[in-house]
Amino acid sequence: MRKILFIFICLFCASSSFSIEPLNVNQTVLGTAYPNKFTGVSSMSMFEHVSSEYDSTAHSYKTHIYDTIYSLLKPLNLKVFRFPGGTIGNYYHFYGKGHGIDTSETMCAPGRIGNNEFVNIFLSFDNRVDKNIISYFSEEIDTLKKYTDGIGVCFRVNSHTHFYKGDLKKYSDSVQQLINKYFIADTAFLRTNGNSLDSNKINYLVSKLMQLQNDAAYKKMKVNLLQDTGFIRRFKENLDAIAYLRNKNIPILGAEIGNETYAEYIVYDDDLNYVGFDCTQAPDSFHFDLMDLPMRYMLQGMIKNNLLVSLYADTLKAKYNIVSAVPANIGFNYLTLNSQYKPVHIKRYDITVKKSDLWNKYYASQPNVYAIIPHLYSQEFLTCSNYMNSDSLYGISKKRIDKIASEFYKFYIDTLITYNLQRLHFYGNNKPLWITEWNFSGESYANNTFLHAYYNYYFIKKMLEIHEYDPNYIQVLLYHHLSGASNNWPLIRTTNPPYIFKAERQITYAPFYIWSNTINKQVKKVKTQFWNNINSTIVDAFIDETKQELIIQFVNTDSVKHFINLNDVQIKNNTTLLDIDSINYYVLDAASFTSTNYTKCTFFNNPAFDNSYQTTEGKLMQTDTLWMPAISMGKYSIQLKEKITTALNNEKLNAVFHIFPNPATHTLQIHTNASSTYTYILFDDNGKNIFSGKISGQDNSIYIGNLANGMYHIQISNESQNTYNHSFIKL
Repeated sequence: MRKILFIFICLFCASSSFSIEPLNVNQTVLGTAYPNKFTGVSSMSMFEHVSSEYDSTAHSYKTHIYDTIYSLLKPLNLKVFRFPGGTIGNYYHFYGKGHGIDTSETMCAPGRIGNNEFVNIFLSFDNRVDKNIISYFSEEIDTLKKYTDGIGVCFRVNSHTHFYKGDLKKYSDSVQQLINKYFIADTAFLRTNGNSLDSNKINYLVSKLMQLQNDAAYKKMKVNLLQDTGFIRRFKENLDAIAYLRNKNIPILGAEIGNETYAEYIVYDDDLNYVGFDCTQAPDSFHFDLMDLPMRYMLQGMIKNNLLVSLYADTLKAKYNIVSAVPANIGFNYLTLNSQYKPVHIKRYDITVKKSDLWNKYYASQPNVYAIIPHLYSQEFLTCSNYMNSDSLYGISKKRIDKIASEFYKFYIDTLITYNLQRLHFYGNNKPLWITEWNFSGESYANNTFLHAYYNYYFIKKMLEIHEYDPNYIQVLLYHHLSGASNNWPLIRTTNPPYIFKAERQITYAPFYIWSNTINKQVKKVKTQFWNNINSTIVDAFIDETKQELIIQFVNTDSVKHFINLNDVQIKNNTTLLDIDSINYYVLDAASFTSTNYTKCTFFNNPAFDNSYQTTEGKLMQTDTLWMPAISMGKYSIQLKEKITTALNNEKLNAVFHIFPNPATHTLQIHTNASSTYTYILFDDNGKNIFSGKISGQDNSIYIGNLANGMYHIQISNESQNTYNHSFIKL
């Protein structure tokens, strides 16, 4: 039975080539190339992750670390870096050594209360280096400039420190007085949690807030801040960090004022004593949802944060001609599964989404805010522990769950990511979007598996499609993050002490490499749908601006392989026929959806790691067939040349061939309706030339009894090099 099933699957595989339309490389979706700012990274300095090999006496890293890391970075051809990158916990300072973290800034931050481990997470590294981390970052950029040109930085201004040092808290009462003045008719609403917000109310509130900003008392607060010695020290610190990078000739593309500043512990910057809150309490002893606080405190936080935004944005523009952006509050909706395990969009317009829209509308209305910054992470599909016990919990096999998950994540990107970006664009007054963090869910069982790689591949594909719809929509797309030892997201994984230093590409590296190398060649997508996408197999074609390189990219999540028969593709540049000179390939071939070299689940259950995938690259020996293995992704870079045509070469291979049996065991029979002589070549499934010969007359047989079992391909040609291709199985 298993043998019959194998034959059926292989027969399907052998027949999954389709009639293909002519491909005109001059007919593209857009007239301009895709932006190379779509494959940058949001990351801390990579030196954070290699402290185990730091020589504290010489204050330097061992040479092999540079060589190892840069050998992995170089192929990515990165153009944009976000610095400092990371989460809200990375409180960077320019003055001082290491990260310059001031632990007093984090101890009483709502959401981080009592978390000493979080507070001290980077201090061991701080204590081992003799200069600020920004110095190491500038050294990285200088090195990377040797490999690629046009590198730029999206710089994150550390506005958090102003909140944690109390720079804004002293203005809380004054801000409340302004709120009472401009919202005198809305006192009842200000006492609610804002659950009655709708688009009309949001527009009304924003218009009132904009009026408030013109009040003399509000402007006086800005003047007072600039006369506050503590505020000025912290303000100047950020400006000095920017000046340092500028003096190092590192271009700054834009400034991100704060990071996730919409979070409750930023908006509500005091100790919340009006609800009986003590910031030294353990998190689980504080039972109050910050989203339920009265609206007047939400407005208070927004107004105080905008004091910082306006001061930084105006100064950066005037002093350095740097535009500024503000983090958006994305307020995602969610998916669920129906009874058939199909993903369904839950369209809840709850209070978090409503307040998100208010926040985004307000900051998008600021004339000195150039762009809005969303952070896009996937919804968690299934936890590691539930996945490991899925058979008993759900009565569903892990293989079935993996397939459901692949459909879930694709649907998530197609619907929720797209929907929320459209919503953000609407409430963002159509200002550009800088996506400075995007990735998989941090807790998903599928981290750093093929499913993760598939999500990353499809996410970039969807962002390009949004760019095709509106080229000014998304300007920057920065992946989170580059390298790390303790996180299961990075493109490059390093090791922590006491292990010997090692840096290795993660499975997530592959889709990023595929897209980065394609986009950085200044390509356009070819319009022609030359491949009929089937099941979960997606194929796109791109042409570079010289029209000499055609790139075929694919993702195949089917359990069977497919192929594209290039003999059926007529490649043209308008009316000029093009021929194939050579083909390079890069393929990630996985054994399963959960193929990985590190994931939270397999790490605990398989300490030796499960390297059940491989990436291969090289040059194809034959140029007529592009293979897409089961559960794989990759690209074929096809070098083109103008086709030299003669009267002889224009002749078609008119003979009709019948090749049987299939599967075959000892001999392959070839019957044709012509009596001419033809040349044949036999290839194995990897494109290797096995043997060749000639046939003549109408009936011929080829002995294949000494071949190993598997898939093979025969190519039959006439004197004009016109060919016929056929695939068969040897059993």
